[in-house]
Amino acid sequence: MIASRQGSATRVRAMDIAVGAFLAAGFIAMFVCDTSLPRGYMDGLGYGAVIALSSRFGTRAVIASAALASILVLSGAIVGIDAGITVLGTWINRAFAILEIAVVTGVLLHRLELTQYIEARNRDARKFQNALTDAVREGLQSEKPIVERIHRVTELGAEALQADMCAVIKASAVNGLATVKVIDVWDIRKGVHFSVPDIQMDTSPGYKELLERQQYVCSEDVAKSPLHVARQELHRRLGICAALTAAPMGYDRGLPMLVFAYGGVHHWTEDEIAFGRSLANVVAIQSTAIRADQMLRTLDLIGIGVYVSSPIGEIRYSNRAAVDLAREFGSNDGAEFPAPDEPLLADQDVHTLARAGRELEISRLRVPGGEILTSMSDVTERNSALAERRRLEARLQQASKMEAIGQLAGGVAHDFNNILGSILGFAGFLAEDLPAGSPSQNHALRILRAARRGSQLVEQTLAFANTQAVDFTNINLNDLLEQGQEALGDLASTDVQFVMHKPPCPLIVKGNAVQIGQLITNLGKNARDALEGMGGHVVISAALADSAEIERLHKGPPGPDERLVGDFEHDRQYCLLRVADDGPGIEAGLLDRIFEPFFTTKGRHRGTGLGLAVVHGVVKSHRAVMHVRAPVGKGAVFTIYFPLALGLQAAAPASVTDDQNLKGSERVLVVDDEPDVADALTIGLERLGYRAVSVNDPVEALAAITEDPEAFDVLITDELMPGMRGMELIPATKRIKPDLKTVLCTGHSANTNKYTAQLAGADLFFYKPVSAAEISARLRQVLARTK
Repeated sequence: MIASRQGSATRVRAMDIAVGAFLAAGFIAMFVCDTSLPRGYMDGLGYGAVIALSSRFGTRAVIASAALASILVLSGAIVGIDAGITVLGTWINRAFAILEIAVVTGVLLHRLELTQYIEARNRDARKFQNALTDAVREGLQSEKPIVERIHRVTELGAEALQADMCAVIKASAVNGLATVKVIDVWDIRKGVHFSVPDIQMDTSPGYKELLERQQYVCSEDVAKSPLHVARQELHRRLGICAALTAAPMGYDRGLPMLVFAYGGVHHWTEDEIAFGRSLANVVAIQSTAIRADQMLRTLDLIGIGVYVSSPIGEIRYSNRAAVDLAREFGSNDGAEFPAPDEPLLADQDVHTLARAGRELEISRLRVPGGEILTSMSDVTERNSALAERRRLEARLQQASKMEAIGQLAGGVAHDFNNILGSILGFAGFLAEDLPAGSPSQNHALRILRAARRGSQLVEQTLAFANTQAVDFTNINLNDLLEQGQEALGDLASTDVQFVMHKPPCPLIVKGNAVQIGQLITNLGKNARDALEGMGGHVVISAALADSAEIERLHKGPPGPDERLVGDFEHDRQYCLLRVADDGPGIEAGLLDRIFEPFFTTKGRHRGTGLGLAVVHGVVKSHRAVMHVRAPVGKGAVFTIYFPLALGLQAAAPASVTDDQNLKGSERVLVVDDEPDVADALTIGLERLGYRAVSVNDPVEALAAITEDPEAFDVLITDELMPGMRGMELIPATKRIKPDLKTVLCTGHSANTNKYTAQLAGADLFFYKPVSAAEISARLRQVLARTK
């Protein structure tokens, strides 16, 4: 391309040299002939042809050639050969020669002016055409942001017209007030894009009518134009003198318009106005295309299939969901969209199609022009959800009934625990006082055994009713693995084997043994189900967590086939429980949903979808962290990191048989609204050396401590009592005597546990029935730590 251009330029230069040489030779030849032949033969004629050659070099060359020819004509009259022509005749002939030169020169100059005008128009046309082409190409590139596309259009418009400013505006209505939104302003003088706040619609007389009639309004000087009176201040502030507002064809206030402006007076040509309107049409097309693209993108995002068909069934448009449903419910690989067999007779109708166990709801609507708008929805899940809802409502009714039973059981348990407490207390006194081996002592021991069985029955009732608050204690994770090994052994089969690895050192965590045991069982069952039909191994192991491993999980984001639940605490040691299988892994699209309640891939008859949801809840309640790694085809690994409790030492249980660990001499106030329970506990404490007294009214107990704060060292109180609850009595007494040791006992309270009791100020917490020995064993530890 470059070589071709260079060759063309060389040829043009060669032609210019040849014409120039011929032009010089022509002038010389004409002068020689004019001066050599006798007068009357030439008389300066013929120079016009030579001057015509100079038009190749432009206007200046023509004028210079005409001047040179005129000089040569006049000079020829003086030095030419006389042939007997009179002087007057000679000068008349020369005058005709000058006239010829003038005429030829005038024609040539007019022709050159016309040519230059046409070339200028052509240049402007090409410039405007190129600008419009660029605006269409760049303005409709959907991969670019809308803002960049608008900026490019204003830049192209200002550059094509050599205007100082170009803006995109749009008429709108805000709260019933007609306004103009300024989308973008390109100031070529400052080289910046900016915007201005919305302005009121131009109310100058005749402006709106003229704009609607001819789709443009222009002014050479806005300061003198009556069409821009209302915008004088804005024009002055922006430095605008001449302005052109161009609207798209078929003026619509919903479409954007273009404004071109100059800082000085400017005469707007028809070509400039035409270009402005054409570019406004491009911007309108761009805006319409953007809106249509946004609408189509929105339609592609909805889950309802939508397609438009002609009266004869030709598909005019379909969104993504419609195509997917056509592949699933239609035929010919989605080439045919599902439709009812009967034609649309009314304006609209609704049908349901059932295919391959799925249900599709189809709604048809006739739109203006005879086309049919069809919407399709897969209602299989909805109908299934409705059925599930009915089942859940039945389950809710059952749950409500169970809740009522639980409340009843809790109330009975509270009273029954008080009864059992007094029976255990007084029967224990008899067993201690009666002669060893006597029939009476045996009777007392049988009463104790029966009462303990009754206590276990109450615990089972509370567990069944789910009204017992969860208690956390220090537990050894290895013990739970041993217990889980027995339960998981029943899950093993010929093709699925469980392997258990336990560390030699104890792993002490603070938690609930039942919940962690359920976690182990659920993870084992989940791994077993993943291997069913394939065969493989499920490896369950526990160990101290590697700090480097925790640091990697804490700092680095999980990979695409990994998920992390919970947050690690700084300066905490962790142990880990890991369940790994060599099954198919988990698809990436399902990995984010495996902990959702009721989500399962096993089918509704093989799983409830609650197993991993329970695991997730146990992890959160224990302030643990769970890491899941499940690449497809490489198995799944669930690792739970439990915070270690008390380093690696388990809390040693207090012995209730060693009298040396139970004896005490502190002054104890026992508060219980059940006299038998209060008396049994008081007598038991006295037998252990305590100076104990009991009251049945918590208000009376508070009054006694208020009267003499130093009268008691320990307060043992029931929770549910008339007049004042135990969790109200404890903080009230603590305010009077902060060093008073307090013990809270309860037979039943769904919202009361060790942690809520500690928040209320209790030093110890027990579930009833509880003996004096059990309280004393724990109380000795508390008192030993405070001495």
